[in-house]
Amino acid sequence: MAKHTAGPWHYRTMGDGSVSVRAGNQMLAHCRGQGDANETNAALIADAPDMLECLRKCHAKANHAKDNPRAQTDALFDILELTNALLARHGVNV
Repeated sequence: MAKHTAGPWHYRTMGDGSVSVRAGNQMLAHCRGQGDANETNAALIADAPDMLECLRKCHAKANHAKDNPRAQTDALFDILELTNALLARHGVNV
């Protein structure tokens, strides 16, 4: 599998209402034709590297705790903290 473009990714609204997602000078995506959803879609795309990192951390914590009952509660709370922070950035009530 090919590696993804390293983060951070950022988005910017263009004059025509479309939104571009970039990593430095490299364009990664261009959202248009969805009206007000353009910025929301771009924000989700731009968060992809952080989402992947969150998933990796959650997986590592769960994998460590799967055979260690004493670590399971701590892992669960750590995973909830990681995912709640990521979801809150996108206005998802948790």
